[in-house]
Amino acid sequence: MVVAGDVAALRASVKQVTQVSIGANTASELKSRLSQVSSDLSKLASDAGSQLSPQVDALKSALSQAQTAVSSLASGNGSITDVASAVGSVGTAASALFTKVSARCPS
Repeated sequence: MVVAGDVAALRASVKQVTQVSIGANTASELKSRLSQVSSDLSKLASDAGSQLSPQVDALKSALSQAQTAVSSLASGNGSITDVASAVGSVGTAASALFTKVSARCPS
């Protein structure tokens, strides 16, 4: 069963990722925020069981790509463009998940 509190926590953490300001500490800030999204997603996935598996898997994949892009940026091997694209994919995947649960857990 989907728990509305889990959805609300995930919405809040995704919003924090997609609205990050670019600055000197962007990579470390994004690492922390992406970690929170991952934690919130794990909680939702556990509580929801298999009913959201396709959407959860898509968001996990997008998160993994974003974490890789941020790590590359932090090590000097990536670009902010790659990070922006990957973070956009996190937002898109999260939006699909939120659409799936919106009837049960309105925002």
